[in-house]
Amino acid sequence: MLISVCKKPLRLYPVDYHLKRMWASKRLEKRAAIVDFLFHPDAILWIDHHADPFVVPSWKSKAAHSRFHVWDTRAPSCPPLVSEALPFPTDLQQHFAPYIHSSSIIDSASYESAEDATDLSNPFLLVSEVLALPSTNGLSNLIAREMARNDVHAVLSHPRVEPLANSVVETEIRLRSELLPRIEYDGLVAFLDQSFLYSHFQRYYPYLIYPDASYVVGIYRDQNSFTVSLGANPWKPEPAVNIGLLCRSLGGGGRKNVGGVPAVSSGDAQIIASEIRNQLHKLARVPQFLTDHTLAAL
Repeated sequence: MLISVCKKPLRLYPVDYHLKRMWASKRLEKRAAIVDFLFHPDAILWIDHHADPFVVPSWKSKAAHSRFHVWDTRAPSCPPLVSEALPFPTDLQQHFAPYIHSSSIIDSASYESAEDATDLSNPFLLVSEVLALPSTNGLSNLIAREMARNDVHAVLSHPRVEPLANSVVETEIRLRSELLPRIEYDGLVAFLDQSFLYSHFQRYYPYLIYPDASYVVGIYRDQNSFTVSLGANPWKPEPAVNIGLLCRSLGGGGRKNVGGVPAVSSGDAQIIASEIRNQLHKLARVPQFLTDHTLAAL
C-alpha cells in the first residue's frame, strides 16, 4: 500500500508487483509512506517484511539509515509492525486492536482452515474482499477513514460499502461454481487459471478440494495486466522452497511462503506458471539444505 501524506487529505494507492519494472524510475509524491511493498527512497515511512524488497541493491543501505524505515523479514505480517513503529494513544490502540489482529491473520494467511479463509461471514475478511474490488473510485480512502472512526460492522453498513459487500457475497457463490471444476492437481501443485476473470486470485479455493496440495499456482488478471501467484500450503509444515526467491528469479517477488510474478500477457503468464510448476517438482527432489542455493543459481 502506498500512502501520500501532505497538506491535502491522506490518499491511499493500492499497489502490486506489476509496478516492479518501473519502480526504480518512479517518483513518489511528497511525504509518501509505503506499507507491505517494495522500498523506495522517496518514502518518508516504509514498513515491510518481504524477503527482498529492493529493486535497486544500493537502496538497502538507504533503508537502514532511518528509524522510519522498518524491514523485518521475521514478521509474518505488516500490521503489528505498523503498530510498533507508530505507537498510538491507549484509546486508539483499543480501537485498532481488532483491525490489527484480523488484518494480521489475513496478511499472513494464518487461517485455521481453507474454509475459514473463504468464510465471508467474517466481517474483517469481507471488508478485505471489498477493498480488493477493481477500480472502485476512492473506496480504499473512504474505508480507511471509516475504520479510523468505527468498528467493522459500522464500516460494512456504510451506504457506499454495504451494496458492494452484498455483491461480494453473491459473487463468491458464483465463483465457487465456476472455478472449483477448473482446478488441476498433480500430486504436489494445485493449479487454477482464472485469467478469464477480472478478479483477485482465489488462492484458497484449491485447498477446499485438494487439502493435501503442497503449493497452489494461479493466474489472475487486473485490467490488462496478469499475475502468476504462488503460495505454499499454510496448513502443512514450512516448505523447503523459498517462494520469494523462486518468484524473484522469474522477475517477481514475495516472501518465504507466498509470492507473485507479473506477466505481460495471458500467454506469458502460462509460460511462467508452467516454469514455476516445473521448478517446484525439481526442487521437491533436492535436499532441503540445498534448495536456496539451487534457487540462487537460477
